[in-house]
Formats: sequence, structure tokens, C-alpha cells
Amino acid sequence: MKKIESFNGQECDTIRREMEMALGRIESKFGIKFGINKMRYNNDEVKVSIDIHTIKDENIKDNGKIAPIEEINFFNKCESYGLKRSDFGKYFVSQGSTYKIMGLLPNRRKYPILVENVNKGKQVLMTASGVKTALDTQNNG
Repeated sequence: MKKIESFNGQECDTIRREMEMALGRIESKFGIKFGINKMRYNNDEVKVSIDIHTIKDENIKDNGKIAPIEEINFFNKCESYGLKRSDFGKYFVSQGSTYKIMGLLPNRRKYPILVENVNKGKQVLMTASGVKTALDTQNNG
């Protein structure tokens, strides 16, 4: 067993992965999905909130696995952000880079849309209005 003396970003990432694995067993047992929100930490403590969601049949993928919570959130709440369900998975260009819409994090008020930079393979957050503008420009351009 590794004893943590103080918390840092790397330790929090490790703890998140362990929490996701542990919660996976509970998800399978009860047919629910956990969403682990942003972890806030200092040297002595970590604060994190966890959302628990029911799973609808529409959220189960063809391979039988449950869709990621960000994807479920997108389909359930995208219209309140000015986006359409059909926007999920779409590609768009912003500031010279190509992005793919991956989900929605409603607890992130300023940057709620999860996208992936296709060239770098890195996930980042964007404003809903920025994503909508990029999609509209692409569709009308």
C-alpha cells in the first residue's frame, strides 16, 4: 500500500482512476452511472462531488457498455445550451484546429462543452456559444 503524504495533481488523477474502477462495480450492480466531478485539493485534503444518474436504454451503446456521463449529459441537456442532439460527434474548426464534440459538463458554467482536439488527441472544454458559432459558420460557410 502506498501512503499519500500530501496531495497534488498527479495523486488526484491516480485517486480518480481508482474511484472510477471501484464505482464501476456499483454501477454494474445497480444499473446506474457515476460522474466524478472536478477534484479540488490542497496539501492536506481533496474535495470532490459525485453525481449519480439512472441509465436509460438509449444510453447503452451497441457493445453493451454504458455511455460516458459526458455523452449522456449532452443528449439530455444540449438543447438548453443552444445545441442539437445531432451535434454530438460532429467535427468543427476553431482557431485553425479541428475539434470533435464529445460531451457536456453542466457543472462547468463557463466552459461546459467537452471537445477533443483531433490533431493532439487532447480533450478540452469550450463555451457553448463558441461551439455553436463554429458549427453555424461551418454549416453556412
